[in-house]
Amino acid sequence: MESDPPAGVEAELRSKRMAYICWNDGASNFVEPGWEWFTCWRCGALVYTT
Repeated sequence: MESDPPAGVEAELRSKRMAYICWNDGASNFVEPGWEWFTCWRCGALVYTT
């Protein structure tokens, strides 16, 4: 039987990501702090974070 991870571990992993809004369609994208660019999950637009 699988057990849920401790609440503190799950919250810690999520807190390291940052949310960016796509300029094309407004979708929220959660990305890692070191990323300079990413593609939107919804429309595929290229988004720069710097």
